[in-house]
Amino acid sequence: MLLESIYRFKGQSAPCVVLTEVDFESLDDQAARKLFVGATRVTMKLIVVASERAAQALEALQ
Repeated sequence: MLLESIYRFKGQSAPCVVLTEVDFESLDDQAARKLFVGATRVTMKLIVVASERAAQALEALQ
């Protein structure tokens, strides 16, 4: 298991990525970019552990 911050993982990939401590009040540009970098590093499975308010903000996009 490799633990990295989103800032150090840029340009790398992994079969499984777990994004933890995802928390924001609104999905602003900075939060969207971080999620994009994390989500595009995965080749097989992505798991996002988010706060309730972040999950609601993401669900509002659908």
